Amino acid sequence: MKLKLDSSKFNEGLNYLKKDYKIFAPVLIPFKGTFSDTDVIRYKEVNAFEEMEFAKKANFSPKEVVLPINQVLFYFTEKEFKESDLDNKKILIFLRACDINGIKRLDEIYLNNGEEKDYFYKNIRDKVKFALVGCKESFRNCFCVSMDSNKTDNYSIGLNIEGDTLYLDIKDSEFEVFNGEATEFNVDYVTDNLISVDVPENIDSNEMIGNSIWDEYDTRCIGCGRCNFVCPTCSCFTMQDIFYKENENVG
Repeated sequence: MKLKLDSSKFNEGLNYLKKDYKIFAPVLIPFKGTFSDTDVIRYKEVNAFEEMEFAKKANFSPKEVVLPINQVLFYFTEKEFKESDLDNKKILIFLRACDINGIKRLDEIYLNNGEEKDYFYKNIRDKVKFALVGCKESFRNCFCVSMDSNKTDNYSIGLNIEGDTLYLDIKDSEFEVFNGEATEFNVDYVTDNLISVDVPENIDSNEMIGNSIWDEYDTRCIGCGRCNFVCPTCSCFTMQDIFYKENENVG
């Protein structure tokens, strides 16, 4: 089902979905950027189209929705443990094709790379559906075309945005809650970037592991974890037991 509608009609649909879904999209947060008097764009829960920021490139990845920066897995005492409570609401994320392809790599690591699927990742991932935001043109430092991540058909809703007008390609009947005018269109995707990357063929992973380039980054690394949190495809994490001060056998 393909529809054309204005932002007020779109917000009515979002409001209906909020009964069952948490809705995430890139949001501009004023004065929270890296430097003084700069903003940052991160994925946050939203209530309306006006809160979403698609004119600028996000500083963070939607990965922080499916793989949170910190997460309580369970609580324990001397005799037993209890899993942390789960939010049963489903999740709808508005994101771009490159982001969906990035999460696809996380799926490979946590769901398909071994005999067992990662229990905690799967609990969140099973609730997630994607709303693909079309890209008419590339941002200046994107190279999605070179990485073949500029397209995807893995979405429940596809949309193009033209000012106050939205075009929706609804593939999942669960999201047929929007009222608009029937139309025909294709979701926009980037066909050319301002920069390109030459990706070598037949990369030997053993040679890459021993490449001297890592020595340079190793000497500069302060272990803050920023890189593996921001990178949409990085699956690195650490685990830590936190004990209560009142009783060191409980945490």
